Amino acid sequence: MACWFFGIYLSIKIIYITCCSGIIYDIIHDVPFTGRDQKTGETIIFSGGNREQYGLEGWIVSISITLVGLLFVSVVVIGERFKEKYSAIAGVAAILLIFFVVTQL
Repeated sequence: MACWFFGIYLSIKIIYITCCSGIIYDIIHDVPFTGRDQKTGETIIFSGGNREQYGLEGWIVSISITLVGLLFVSVVVIGERFKEKYSAIAGVAAILLIFFVVTQL
């Protein structure tokens, strides 16, 4: 039963990430997955303009937002399931991980 539920949950998360990342827009408007710097020739993932976005940028931001949401939920679930000592440690670890993910964006 739990394996079946996990499969459905994972499928919903994949659909959610795909929709939030703008992949349908990328396909319709033929948006490049990454860019290339004109001067150095390096691959660019995050565009510099305010009206531009590469395909990979949308995926990274969407997955990060989903991860932060799951970490917030995990703080509540861990607090309910474990003793106070372990829930405090796990809650602090999850909040530090949320801070790390948000500051990396």
